[in-house]
Amino acid sequence: MPTTSATPPQFESLHHPTSAGLGGEITSSQRVESDQALSITALFEKIPYPIAVMATGGGSISGITSEGHPQGSVVIFMAVPEENHLFSQWWVDASCDCPDLNDRSHPRVAFVVEDSCALKAVFLKAPRTITSVSEGGHITPSITVEHGEEVRIMVTVASSYVFQGWASDCGDFSRRDVMIRFHATQDCQVVALLKAVEDPIPTTNPSNQEFPWHPNSHG
Repeated sequence: MPTTSATPPQFESLHHPTSAGLGGEITSSQRVESDQALSITALFEKIPYPIAVMATGGGSISGITSEGHPQGSVVIFMAVPEENHLFSQWWVDASCDCPDLNDRSHPRVAFVVEDSCALKAVFLKAPRTITSVSEGGHITPSITVEHGEEVRIMVTVASSYVFQGWASDCGDFSRRDVMIRFHATQDCQVVALLKAVEDPIPTTNPSNQEFPWHPNSHG
């Protein structure tokens, strides 16, 4: 009873199309009842490895497939941020055999598959810079916040100035409010409009000085 045995090399498995459901078998045996010469070919295929790719909120990933990737193949993924978001970095699962990435801050990643791997694209809300300006008072300093975050700006007017309102591309604000609030959706500037107050003209004699009487004076 002749017996054949096929042993696949590393990273490969025996392809046995007549034995459905036995993808893990690496040996084959067949009974021969003929004196004729036989030719037996063992077909091997590379083991597919799962590459798990995920994304945090604020973006998606192109290049993902539901199938495994054969050892030695090259995979390419691209992190695509949504509007008002930006890509931060790739997070790699240390418990898996992921290859070292040359630049985790780059949205495009490519590597050769050696084993199973899991990585995640991290997205953040886009930063927004709010610039505040005031001459003649104290105003909340310029600030950088996340997109959509609420911002509060307040001005304290110096005694020699009067508040006349706001000039801003962050929104429309009341001229009576010395404190404003809005949600940052873009880089913008807020200017507190202050006007210097001129010294008033004295209406009384500040030193109570007595002036000499004059014939033409009344009283």
